[in-house]
Amino acid sequence: MKKLFRNLMAVCLAIVAVSSLTSCLKDDSNENTITPEERSKIFNAAMGIHDGTLYPVYNGNNGYLYKVSDDSVKNMTFEILPDTTIQVEEIPDSIYANFLDKSKTEQNKIVEALKKTNTVQNLSAKIYFLGYYDSNKSVYYYTTYATDRNIGLEIDGKTHTLTVNSYISVYYNPSTRQCQATITPQIIKYDNSTTYSPNGVYLAIVKTK
Repeated sequence: MKKLFRNLMAVCLAIVAVSSLTSCLKDDSNENTITPEERSKIFNAAMGIHDGTLYPVYNGNNGYLYKVSDDSVKNMTFEILPDTTIQVEEIPDSIYANFLDKSKTEQNKIVEALKKTNTVQNLSAKIYFLGYYDSNKSVYYYTTYATDRNIGLEIDGKTHTLTVNSYISVYYNPSTRQCQATITPQIIKYDNSTTYSPNGVYLAIVKTK
């Protein structure tokens, strides 16, 4: 699996961590200043339905991606819609367990409850920014506003709500027509009172051979 993600990186479809992406969005350099014509070209290039396998991943110190667990979901689809919405279809709630620290007692209870869920939900949000990912303008990227996902859980005989605030990013290589998406958590709340910081894990939807 390590080789899988290294190969994807080699074709300039790298998935970046939240810190790198935030820095990129705030960059006022010329490479991120695009004309209306370029904006239209970039948006239209990736518009439509894409598919791949969903994995929970993290960034290694060597710049490559690694799977967090054996969790994966094949035949996942995501779509860039004409109204500038990006939508990921039918994400299992159970896979969000990878965002929590199971070594901590309270979070472990949430992890175990999430693993027992069999519900799925779509995740959709409007595009906040689009542009070129690299200085060579060979990869386009699209990032949405952050949006909440509420997951109902039964823990210790009581009903609780886990709210995951995250954003979607899409990377598209027009020369190879390869496309992948990431879902990156920003804030995780339990019953709208306890807040957990993301553990560095995010979800990646990539095409594998």
